[in-house]
Amino acid sequence: MSCRQAWLYIGCALVTAACAGSPPDPDNPPQRLSDWGVLHQDGNALTLAAGTFAYSLRTPLFSDYAEKLRTVSMPEGTRAAWAGDAVFEFPVGTIISKTFFYSIKDGQRVARDTPYMADGIKALNTESAWLVETRLLVRAASGWIALPYVWNDAQDEAYLNITGELMRFDVRTPDGVVQPANYLIPSRNQCASCHARRNSGGIHPIGPKAWNVDLAHWRGLGRLVIDSAMTDSPMTDDRELPHARRYLDVNCAHCHSDEGAGDTSGLFLGVSETDPIRLGVCKRTIAAGQGTGGHTYGIVPGNASASILIYRMNTGNPAEMMPEIGRSLVHSAGVSLISEWISDMPDQCAPASSGSSL
Repeated sequence: MSCRQAWLYIGCALVTAACAGSPPDPDNPPQRLSDWGVLHQDGNALTLAAGTFAYSLRTPLFSDYAEKLRTVSMPEGTRAAWAGDAVFEFPVGTIISKTFFYSIKDGQRVARDTPYMADGIKALNTESAWLVETRLLVRAASGWIALPYVWNDAQDEAYLNITGELMRFDVRTPDGVVQPANYLIPSRNQCASCHARRNSGGIHPIGPKAWNVDLAHWRGLGRLVIDSAMTDSPMTDDRELPHARRYLDVNCAHCHSDEGAGDTSGLFLGVSETDPIRLGVCKRTIAAGQGTGGHTYGIVPGNASASILIYRMNTGNPAEMMPEIGRSLVHSAGVSLISEWISDMPDQCAPASSGSSL
């Protein structure tokens, strides 16, 4: 065998091994996003690899008006499991990606309030899009691992950035106003501030829930195990849930839950919560600090402007705003949605006696 033949043989063997071998080690992740074999930039398209599928959230998390391409890759022959109104349970080897981007028009980053719907697409047209970052959640045997990747100026590759980054740029909001955004790419540790669960330990996905995805899409792909006892649950149909409750669940309940970092506030904003006091109705604050805006109750029925919840959603002061991380701009449509929900509530809070606490 000649030297040239030997090198060709070795090269083919390495390629074959790479294609058939194990995915990267999340505890020692590659520097390039493309090495994960989930997404790759090809000309004017961010293309999904074979075995990766895109999905959408009917009610997405607000992140300074960034649009998001969400994908899932699971080992061949495995499926996610439906877990009631909780996030789906995914098998070891799952890779969930979320690529943040902005549409570009007339040289400006243009925001929109309607969610980017990606169910069934094979590629994202990037000819008029600016890619910011791609966050991975990788399901290892030891649990989920968060890995942030930042797209380079050439927009042809994203690179691992464990320490995070603050980016400053302008965004033209849906009402036509150009606003400066202080866009935070979270560090690996900051990812845990939203994704961590105190009681069960580790970090977990937030978005993929039965009521917030197109179940027919997941069923059609054969990538979801469905418990027949749950098919009649109102959690299977987002129309059964008030839009305001869905918005609060997606944007707030990962912290404001029994397992989230906001459990000490006594405010619980998941869609399944039914106790008005735990939802903040006529509830005095426990741990809001200076974030009350001079108001007394979390939610004042019929009076959104007197509610702490609206004050914290409507401020850009980092010491007062909610969520604490993930936005620098005020989501005007979100504030309007929750304000209308509060304004439509009947009754009002009874005057609180001095020193009383709910």
